Amino acid sequence: MADLSATPSAERVHIAFFGRRNAGKSSLVNALTGQSVAIVSPVAGTTTDPVRKSMELLPLGPGGMIDTPGLDDEGEVGSLRVGRALRELNRADIAVLVVDAAAGMADEDRALLKRFEQKGVPPLTVFNKCDLRAVSCGEGELAVSAHTGEGEGHQFTYVLPGERGTITVPNPTAQLAVGTLQNFLDRYLEENGGKVDYIHGEDVVEQLASQPGSIGFLLPAMGKDQLFPTVIFDGALPRKTFSMGEAHDKRFYLEARRIK
Repeated sequence: MADLSATPSAERVHIAFFGRRNAGKSSLVNALTGQSVAIVSPVAGTTTDPVRKSMELLPLGPGGMIDTPGLDDEGEVGSLRVGRALRELNRADIAVLVVDAAAGMADEDRALLKRFEQKGVPPLTVFNKCDLRAVSCGEGELAVSAHTGEGEGHQFTYVLPGERGTITVPNPTAQLAVGTLQNFLDRYLEENGGKVDYIHGEDVVEQLASQPGSIGFLLPAMGKDQLFPTVIFDGALPRKTFSMGEAHDKRFYLEARRIK
């Protein structure tokens, strides 16, 4: 695979994110990169200029993600922002249309899809904020929630070389965070292949996650009050549930008989 720093920008794979204001483009880019690349705010029109992030896109190689201003911006200055956003389509290899699932597809979104087609850029429609409203997806469509960081839901920490962050899954269907993660891993491994190691110790996780092509997850401990509700609602406990913990946390029991 080519080195990121040695690959000219023109030869990288560019994925550009388009959509209306407050559709969650910046939140999605931040979630995908694992960094606060773009400023996120509930105020519409926070992104005023295209924001670029270079990174390795496995298995594609060196590439970059581009966050763009909202294409429904208004006024004279807003028109300039829209023009800057549309120019990014000229360099995009993949165009991602981010739609606010709670608001639904608008005329501006449909016009964007037609523009993608005219430019010959492969499109992907992503319905964001699906934790607020469920959507049915067709071909070339995904439903996601870019909600990350601390918040309500199942939380677990991911570990990558030189960085870590927190992922929150809103409205989880499993009783335990380990169950939520295991459901995702099962589907991912079935579709993409790979290997999972269940290990003890945060330091060991960080060591293994520092290897190329690896990622580690740190899961919260299971509370005693979660045992029966989990078995009742989810059935058998997710694999290795009782193996999550340091070795010195294990309990050893001695079987003996009373000597008279």
